[in-house]
Amino acid sequence: MKWEYMRRTFSINDNPEIWVNKLNELGDDHWELVSAFPVEEKGIGIFDSGSETSKVVTLFKRPKE
Repeated sequence: MKWEYMRRTFSINDNPEIWVNKLNELGDDHWELVSAFPVEEKGIGIFDSGSETSKVVTLFKRPKE
């Protein structure tokens, strides 16, 4: 069986209901969550306050048609 893969990034600041709704939509399209991991991004720009933004990167797979 061959698979296709997709990556989605979510902010931890999002309302949890947004996550649940999006994950349910992806499940309805036969996407299966296979991995999720946190990512910290730290701004280093001239006008950036240096604050960190936390995100979660998710990986999905489904059978290739």
